[in-house]
Amino acid sequence: MEKNIEKNTFCSAMAGVKKLQYIDVKNVKSLMPHLDGWRLLLKEGHYLSRVSFHETKVHTLPDGNAYTHTVEAAIPAKGGVAARDLMRMEQGRYLVIVTDNNSKLWLLGDTEEPLRASVSDSNEGTAGEFTGYRLTFSGTTQWPQMQVVTG
Repeated sequence: MEKNIEKNTFCSAMAGVKKLQYIDVKNVKSLMPHLDGWRLLLKEGHYLSRVSFHETKVHTLPDGNAYTHTVEAAIPAKGGVAARDLMRMEQGRYLVIVTDNNSKLWLLGDTEEPLRASVSDSNEGTAGEFTGYRLTFSGTTQWPQMQVVTG
């Protein structure tokens, strides 16, 4: 299938992410080109999960004939997030949707080349004290991030 990708890509860090969501690819019904973007359909009963964060970084960098995607989110320990739930995420394969400051939705990863999650402690406080977790989605695909069409 030919993929129709919007020409505008972030090939450096994207600033000011409003919202960060993800879904395991096993819960995706289809991902199809649609007009000027992509339409993502989820299997019945499944929804996008949202990550509450106090800091995030998104990078998509060209790497030869591929694109390396990295999405990092610093998650505060006080947010009620259980470490075991985050660690379980390391077993999944994900599509990540980022909402930027212009309210555009961007998809990183695809059903054939999903992103992987890793979790680590975040010790960014004074004297290296535990402040929460760092959740990182990363992977390499043959496509840059793609705009998601809503409606």
